[in-house]
Amino acid sequence: MHDNGYYDGSRTRTLTQPERQRVAELLLRHRPRLGEGSWPPLVRGRTPTKREANEFFLGCSIDYQQDSGRAWDGADEFVHADLGNPGDLWTSIIRLYRSDRRRWTKLSSKLHRWPNVRSRLPERIAPAILQLYDGDVRKIWKGGRTPYEVTYRVSSEIRLGAQLSRMVAGALIDMELIPQGRAEIKGDSNVTRVMGRIFGMVLKPDDAVALARTLYPQCAWKLDRPLFAIGADWCFEGQPQCQECYLREACSHAKGRRPARG
Repeated sequence: MHDNGYYDGSRTRTLTQPERQRVAELLLRHRPRLGEGSWPPLVRGRTPTKREANEFFLGCSIDYQQDSGRAWDGADEFVHADLGNPGDLWTSIIRLYRSDRRRWTKLSSKLHRWPNVRSRLPERIAPAILQLYDGDVRKIWKGGRTPYEVTYRVSSEIRLGAQLSRMVAGALIDMELIPQGRAEIKGDSNVTRVMGRIFGMVLKPDDAVALARTLYPQCAWKLDRPLFAIGADWCFEGQPQCQECYLREACSHAKGRRPARG
């Protein structure tokens, strides 16, 4: 096994169907302890304003390869303190980027450490939202769109990327803004690592997404938060604390399974 926690064998022993069911049961049993999650500035069960929805989408757009708290705090400060909570967020972003590149660089640095993640906001994301949805992201999910439809629109039309598009759909389920359905896990590096250890397999993010679907096909997104919490609390990249984890009875790594080597 590599130091990063991913199995490196070419053949593996994976989980039986009863074992998969047990994993899903344990994850779902612990999910209520974690709550439904917070997706500021959305409020569960209440239709957001255009300003609130756009700020939410901005936070989702930068919640990638960085601490989630920094992403959402940065989005809040950028929208309110720097831009003055504009009625048309996406036009304001484009205008700032085109008129004062130095100020854009300074202000947007709080959104993400990578310039390419920041620049895709005015160059790609904002223009698409303005052209396709009149600057109002609520129109992406308006009319009771399914998780699949929302994910497709965000991924294919806004081109936010597969992971973040799945997260947007899942967040809208959490906030009761779209109906529950076959929504997928985000599939970030943390959750992919945990899934790899559970199954005793070499996994890429898309593999983790597909396997999560086999655990709970009704709505795999419901597994995302408990999987992430396991990675944050016990299933560390270097030294996993298997004896503390409630999945130890069903996890390939905790049970000492290793890939066969040919």
